[in-house]
Amino acid sequence: MLPILHQITPDYRAFVDDQVLTSGQLNEFLDYFEDQQRLTRICLNGVGIVCGFEVSLNAATKTIAITPGCGITTDGDLIKLLVDAKKTPTDDESTQNLTYKTLAKEAIHYTHFRSFEDDFAQYDAFRTTSSNIDTNTTIPLYELVSKGSSKTTDKALTTLDLTDKIV
Repeated sequence: MLPILHQITPDYRAFVDDQVLTSGQLNEFLDYFEDQQRLTRICLNGVGIVCGFEVSLNAATKTIAITPGCGITTDGDLIKLLVDAKKTPTDDESTQNLTYKTLAKEAIHYTHFRSFEDDFAQYDAFRTTSSNIDTNTTIPLYELVSKGSSKTTDKALTTLDLTDKIV
């Protein structure tokens, strides 16, 4: 998959009164402003952690805590620490299967992990090329999981050697 800003929409069309717009014209208009928003974040603010996302390890319980924060990816996405949100009484049946998220107000404590496959983004930094084989392989990646979100297939952090690991 190519990065979002691989092909930037340089401009958009001007519209006239009573013009019928195609989906392509409307999407081009939205793409232009989304690209400009991402470019503004990258070029004027920079990329990386803006604030928060402080990581701490409790060696006694072998849990990892991450504080709320904000960051900007190299694609210009604004990322933040989110937690599952409870449904509100105003939710109707058409939205009952949707997953809601809200900003974390305190650190999340991670007690479990699972293997993570980078099949979607195929981020180059997660790839290594072997001199013996002409293919890229993914380095071992793990997803941290909080106790409340863990599944029976997840493993406890106490079983993982945290030496030489990066959060």
